[in-house]
Amino acid sequence: LCLTSFLPSRETELKSVVSDYSKNVLQILSENPLTEIRSDVAMLGMPTSVTFTGSKFAATWHDMRRSLLEVLTLSSLGIPYYSMPACGISSTPESDDGLLCLRWFQLACYMPGIHSWYTGTDKDRLPYKLPKAYERYVIWALNDRYRMYPYFKTLEYEWHDKGIPIIRPMFLMNPEAKYLDLWSQFYLGDRIIVAPMLWENTDIIQVKFPLGTWYNLGSRIPVNTDYQGATMSIHSKLYEIPAFIKGGSVIVYHESIGSTLQETESHNYLVIAPLECSRSPRSSTSAQLWNCKAHGDTYLGNQAHLVVDIQTDQSTGIMRLATTGSNPIYTNTIGSIEVIGLKPNGPSLQITLPNGESIMAGGEEIEGEPYASYNADKQSLIMRNLNIMADQYIDGILKWQFV
Repeated sequence: LCLTSFLPSRETELKSVVSDYSKNVLQILSENPLTEIRSDVAMLGMPTSVTFTGSKFAATWHDMRRSLLEVLTLSSLGIPYYSMPACGISSTPESDDGLLCLRWFQLACYMPGIHSWYTGTDKDRLPYKLPKAYERYVIWALNDRYRMYPYFKTLEYEWHDKGIPIIRPMFLMNPEAKYLDLWSQFYLGDRIIVAPMLWENTDIIQVKFPLGTWYNLGSRIPVNTDYQGATMSIHSKLYEIPAFIKGGSVIVYHESIGSTLQETESHNYLVIAPLECSRSPRSSTSAQLWNCKAHGDTYLGNQAHLVVDIQTDQSTGIMRLATTGSNPIYTNTIGSIEVIGLKPNGPSLQITLPNGESIMAGGEEIEGEPYASYNADKQSLIMRNLNIMADQYIDGILKWQFV
């Protein structure tokens, strides 16, 4: 399916096959008393897509859960573009203290679209009306959403190219019975799991993890599971909801945001590479040796992709950068790289950049010059001010070695 219709008003007729499909699905769901999904005013005028604006949910915890269920249902049925009505369309006593609205905005920032809805003087649910701390946390969530734009762009490309939805129920990526009734968490693409706070009076949430290593997107703390569907209690901070990036994947962010999306798109890239590690066959009972890897494909635009591949053993690592596509564009510099899950194996860490320059992790930081830091406790290597230009990541190599 390809969403290519334009619907400027509710009186406009849906003409394309895809729009007819969307309209019919919504109509069927709206007639089912178990779904309570409306089919009126279901579309928002967009020049290249059809977007469902969400049912008329009130500002309650129950309706926030219904809103998430609606997203997951529609995504499964082939309607990927959903704009979540953050904090509902009308105030209730449950929204008076602002916590519900904070949690709903934090959830909505992981959606394909987000909007606020108010009528008349009912504006207390808008971000600038929330308590100042909550307003600040909403801004943080929105900033992260903009920084994540290269990943959202990649997911839109995958939808157009392969028909895989942007927001995915857990069972879509893990087709097992234990995930079929799990509607309280979801995948954003195939690399991030989001577990929103959907209940009041608690900051603990039960998260069911697929097999492998998952890193907290905020703290970078790993969660290791050795079997499918391991359930763990996760403490949620007030300033963010739990989200986890898959070990072995690569995600590209913007280092910072601008005042507009167009300005943000011009900012440097931040490459985040959480490693997935396995014990080397050469390991012994006295010495644990590890092989780690990560791989990711990010869509840049105009059919161009940035492909990052990492292979590392106990002491050395190599990151290969490449671009693919028939009409590549190179408008952004890679400014920073973060490798997570890199196990220590020596007192010092030397990095060789694609241009041949070598730097030592933890050396003197000079403004504007390449700099690296390594935290052995967090197993995190962060490189900044790299200024890897486009001609260097057409086919570039970055290396590191413990010495």
